[in-house]
Amino acid sequence: MFKIISKNILAFEEIYLFIKEGDEPKSDNEILEFVNETFNVNWNTLAQVNFRLLWLINLGKIKKEDKRYSVKN
Repeated sequence: MFKIISKNILAFEEIYLFIKEGDEPKSDNEILEFVNETFNVNWNTLAQVNFRLLWLINLGKIKKEDKRYSVKN
């Protein structure tokens, strides 16, 4: 499922890699800033980021703790 979503949804896999490769857990605002800068988009709200984060949580790829996201071990 992860591969299918990654092929069809902008920034899905990249968000996962951004979280995975970071030294510290990321906030949704940090992820929004990363997406806007990396993909030259202008997402003004967290809606699109939150969809992707929830999908990653549901796939068991990441977890949310204290309003920050990290890779699930």
